[in-house]
Amino acid sequence: MNHIEGHRVIGSVAWDKLVSYRGGCEYDVPANLDGNPGARLSELIGKNAAKALIKYAGGDTIYIAVNWEKILATRYADIVARHEAGETPNEIALRYTYVGRYTERQIRMVLHGRPDILKEGIPGAQLQIPGI
Repeated sequence: MNHIEGHRVIGSVAWDKLVSYRGGCEYDVPANLDGNPGARLSELIGKNAAKALIKYAGGDTIYIAVNWEKILATRYADIVARHEAGETPNEIALRYTYVGRYTERQIRMVLHGRPDILKEGIPGAQLQIPGI
């Protein structure tokens, strides 16, 4: 299930919660709200969204795509914030070596080519950083 479809079926807020919970994985949609799986889904995304998802794919397995644009925008915003707080590109690269496998050069590219939109707090818009 992609993001456009997820937003359409259960709404943006509920979809974002489901992506945070199971993004990048398959998810067995319960056939109904009865029992533990249905109750957990309802608690996670809300009763109305759970009903909509069950109506759409109840009893089936869906793949919940990861929102890479949002993940990268958040990561880039963190890199910029750390640099503005005084960390060097080398220090930032060491922090991200095992998370995103960023090199110091890549950190410098993010900082040099960073879109102004990240500083304005609207991550994800027109995010195009070459080489990453």
